[in-house]
Amino acid sequence: RNDLAALREVLERLRTDSELLAFHEGRREALPAYYRWRYREKLGPYAELISDEEMKPVVDPPPPVITQPLVQAPVARDSAASV
Repeated sequence: RNDLAALREVLERLRTDSELLAFHEGRREALPAYYRWRYREKLGPYAELISDEEMKPVVDPPPPVITQPLVQAPVARDSAASV
């Protein structure tokens, strides 16, 4: 299965699966049923070795929002005024 088809499938599910959408929007921490199913499908016979809790992704918190410029732009000086 190619990556583009998989991404299209996720996009369609985001439109129809409120559990999946809530997970991606950060409103739900539990791994959605769709991803648990995909995880088990990829692992095949090894899926029984991993619990639902172990399937939960570890996500870094988002970076802080910067509300001020990092570098102050230089102010243009009038050369006649400095003479």
